[in-house]
Amino acid sequence: MRVVSRYRLREDQKDFDAQLVAAVRDELDRVRPDWLRWDVYRLEDGVTVLSVLDVDDPSQLRRLVEFTAYTETLDARCEEPPVTDVVEHLGGYRP
Repeated sequence: MRVVSRYRLREDQKDFDAQLVAAVRDELDRVRPDWLRWDVYRLEDGVTVLSVLDVDDPSQLRRLVEFTAYTETLDARCEEPPVTDVVEHLGGYRP
């Protein structure tokens, strides 16, 4: 399952959000779950974030302490609420 989320941070929360993303990345580096792929991008405006999550079983995400903290506090960091969609991969290219 691929889930794409887009959210707009409050200006005063962008550094804190980056710290939380780094904490999740550190946790994933330690745990190395083979059932998860996660990419996070900050757009050019500096406050809009795009998260792309590939996960076999979303219920397994609860096992990740830092990821849970990141998602549970997301609404409080946002100027605009997250928009999340499950997407279907139609094609692409990777050399």
